[in-house]
Amino acid sequence: MFVGELVCLLAYAVRKMFCKSKNQRGEAEEESSVNPFLFAIPAAFDLCGSTLMFVGLTMTAASIYQMMRGLIVVITATMAVIFLGKKQYTHHIVSISMIIGAVALVGYVGIKGSEGSTDVTTATKPLGIVLILLAQLFIGGQFVSEEKLLAGKSVDPLLCVGLEGFWGCCFYAILLPIFQNITCDPSNKLCHLNPISGVVTVEDSYEAWAAIKKHPELLTMSVGIVFSIAAFNATGLAITKYASSAQRSSVDTSRTLVIWATNIWVLRTERFMWGQAAGFVVLVIGTLIYNEIWIVPIEFLNYNTQVK
Repeated sequence: MFVGELVCLLAYAVRKMFCKSKNQRGEAEEESSVNPFLFAIPAAFDLCGSTLMFVGLTMTAASIYQMMRGLIVVITATMAVIFLGKKQYTHHIVSISMIIGAVALVGYVGIKGSEGSTDVTTATKPLGIVLILLAQLFIGGQFVSEEKLLAGKSVDPLLCVGLEGFWGCCFYAILLPIFQNITCDPSNKLCHLNPISGVVTVEDSYEAWAAIKKHPELLTMSVGIVFSIAAFNATGLAITKYASSAQRSSVDTSRTLVIWATNIWVLRTERFMWGQAAGFVVLVIGTLIYNEIWIVPIEFLNYNTQVK
């Protein structure tokens, strides 16, 4: 993930090399005044949030994992009010309530529907739900801190994402050696057995590289993820810069449809459940109302929207 973000620095350098207009030279002068060390803050939030979510993903179905992430809209909107002084109007509050209800419904249906399942692709554990929800606090902190850093500044999103990737790689260069020396219970499925030392540790990079060599498709997927993350984060930060962190978090929920439909009808790793479908519909409607893409023709819901 952080390597993918770091790739954005290369894209930024190429862009600056081939674009020499006066406007861009002016932006470059302002960008140089941005303290690169400050981007270690959202990178730290990203590290904590993403790590918790990936651990939670091992305990939940992929579609439920994505739907539970819909709560990020609520958390980011709340943080934006507290730390950025943003205002939330009636239609925002109503849509946030819908999103909370949808996330709760999806989580409940997912847990009940997977009770007794031994398939890791469909089984959903309460701990996984808790970890994913906890991770949203850190992701919300990331979005809000990015908006704070970008407020009133003309900074290229590619530069911001690249700097976050740089700090993320630095953090993991420190953390990975530590994790590989922390022993844990052999019965813990999240731990790894080092084939050389025979010791079970939290992390094992040797095992990761061995798996990639043995299964080339993992390398292909990893390279694909690197470029996917680069594009995803650059686009997301652009939304934060030109719109807001709350709108970015709500747009982020739109990928839920693709994950849900793919797992059910293409990969067939999950079974269709009406409760999830209902939760998904409410989640999408709440997102559309929050972003004022759908203006509800009711006076108290369209007040303070773009139609007014």
